[in-house]
Amino acid sequence: MKTLLIVSTLFSLFFSTNASAQQPCGTIVTGHGPIGVAVSVPCPPPPPRVVIVRRRPVRRYIDPAPAPAPVAPVDVSGLDITDVNRWTVGIMFDSTSSDKGGLAGSMVFGRFLFLENLSFELGFAGLTSCTNCNELASRKDSRVHTSVNWYWDRIKHSGFNPFLKGGFVFSNITMYNDVNGSSATTSVTAVELGGGLEWRIIPWLSLEIQATLMTNNNATDKTDDYAPINDAHTKGIPPVGANGINIRFGLNVNF
Repeated sequence: MKTLLIVSTLFSLFFSTNASAQQPCGTIVTGHGPIGVAVSVPCPPPPPRVVIVRRRPVRRYIDPAPAPAPVAPVDVSGLDITDVNRWTVGIMFDSTSSDKGGLAGSMVFGRFLFLENLSFELGFAGLTSCTNCNELASRKDSRVHTSVNWYWDRIKHSGFNPFLKGGFVFSNITMYNDVNGSSATTSVTAVELGGGLEWRIIPWLSLEIQATLMTNNNATDKTDDYAPINDAHTKGIPPVGANGINIRFGLNVNF
């Protein structure tokens, strides 16, 4: 009897082991035979954990190159005048007033801008005394003007260009005595100082006005010299050596 029990047990274990070998791990297998035995199929240990270390990509940062320092503007000291019209020609009404009379006429002139605020001017004028005021005598002047004009600011294409001027006026003065038909001519050099205002309506066209003081510095010995005009016939006629105030205005063309 004991022998039969032992054989049955061994037989059950044999079949249980074979069955468990065919089952997935973690399952419970019940044995067959007269004595059933439950067997748990163990699972193999898990494989070791593989840790993969991935390096972060290294991003190299390069500082941007500094911006170039601004270049200071070059002072051209008045030489950068290519953007303005440097030549001017004009025609102006011209007049001279003194305490004993006046003259009126016209002047044509040319002007060259050789720096951004300096120009040279050359003009020719003809003036006469008021013949309606005095029918017995008259005075006629032929003048050459030279001057340098200094502008307060760099001359502009358009707008107002105020300026100061200084120069000389060379005059041939002729006195006419219409009573006896005689005449006499005298040359006088005067210093002229004053200023003006140019209004450039558009770059090539401008209006201008001038006011100057004219001093006949080499005619002091000819003051009140009306020869050959009699003193009784000098109404409205300035004497040869008289100082005067010149007023001019006119139209200019710039190119």
